[in-house]
Amino acid sequence: MDTGRVIEGWLSVADAAERLGISVQRVRQLLHAGELDGRKGPGGWVVAENAVRAREQAPPAAGRPLSSHMAWLVVAQLLAADSRPESGVDLEADRRDRYRLRHLLAHRGLERDWAFWLSRRAVVAHYWVHPGVIQSVLNDPRVSVSGAGVAAAAGAEIAGGDVSDLYLSSEALPGVIDDYGLQSDPAGQLQIHLWRPGAGAECVLRPGKPVPVILAALDLLSAPDSRARHWARGFIQQNAEGLPILSTERGVSVQSGPEETQGGPVR
Repeated sequence: MDTGRVIEGWLSVADAAERLGISVQRVRQLLHAGELDGRKGPGGWVVAENAVRAREQAPPAAGRPLSSHMAWLVVAQLLAADSRPESGVDLEADRRDRYRLRHLLAHRGLERDWAFWLSRRAVVAHYWVHPGVIQSVLNDPRVSVSGAGVAAAAGAEIAGGDVSDLYLSSEALPGVIDDYGLQSDPAGQLQIHLWRPGAGAECVLRPGKPVPVILAALDLLSAPDSRARHWARGFIQQNAEGLPILSTERGVSVQSGPEETQGGPVR
């Protein structure tokens, strides 16, 4: 059994796990691999507090996107920074996620590649559909439209391209394929972001309504139009400077009023 803090400067495995926002099992793995300084005594493993502090203060490893769950928590924070007070949607992170989220965002430079960092929020697939039914697909109550149209409705002076951006639950995809005859095609007119139920997307998206502007901005970071990319970077940076979790000890709160969810005005 791993003991509690036995002497000053040492932590129990459980305390170290809570401080680092990881599991007890992961702490033990780090100890055995020599990546975390500790020692084994009669009562179990203890971890050097200075080693935990150093790991807390180290910036997140570069070049690795967040998990789908953590990506949606970050999207929620960006959305909350741009939200109106009369919100009605909450996405509460547990204590470990709150700690990890605060640590990740505190070390995240605004110049970083947000599109890559949050890429696992959805799996992108391209489909061809008969031109005569594209609008019907975009109006389908299972679909959340994203991209240039949402940004333009929010005041961005950018033009849409030949590809329509939309979000769709992975569970709803088979029905949409059957209803409209979608065919998988890398050059298709539909770019579908397939989100996995249970990861947190349900607290941000409202099927049948356009995505929040901040999510459209994240999608436009990869747009071929340079004006769209420039607008998206500026919009995201503006909201990243006001992330609620960096200024409060409360949990993650997603606040999105009806106008914001439908591409309300940029503030």
